[in-house]
Amino acid sequence: MSGTTKAANYQIGFPQGPLSVNGVMTSEWQRFFLWMFNRTGSSQGIDGAYVAGQSSQNASDIAALTLLAKEALQDAQLALADALAIRAEARKALETAEDLAIMRVTTCNARDGSFLNESMVLPTMI
Repeated sequence: MSGTTKAANYQIGFPQGPLSVNGVMTSEWQRFFLWMFNRTGSSQGIDGAYVAGQSSQNASDIAALTLLAKEALQDAQLALADALAIRAEARKALETAEDLAIMRVTTCNARDGSFLNESMVLPTMI
C-alpha cells in the first residue's frame, strides 16, 4: 500500500479588482478564474488526477488483500484437515484401548478384584 499521491493544492488569494485602468482583466483575475475552472472542472473541490490515482491504488490493494485472504483460507482448510485426521487417529486409538480392556476383563480367569475397576466403562469421544 505504497505510492499514494497527494491532492493538488488549489488555494489562491482573492485578487483586488478584476479590471485594470484601461479595462483589461488583470493577470491576478485571470489566474483566479483559471483556478476556479481547474477546481470546479468536474465536482467541486475534487482533483480528477488524484481520484484516478487513488482508484488504481485501491484496486491494487484490493487484489493484494484478496490474494492474502485466499492463502489464509487454504491454510485454514489444511489445518482443519490435519485436525480431523488427528481426531480420527485418536478415536481409533481409544477404540483399540477399549477393545483391549474388554478382552482383558472378559478373558481373565480370576475375578478377585485385582483390576483397578472391573466394572469400569471407558468413555468414548464424541
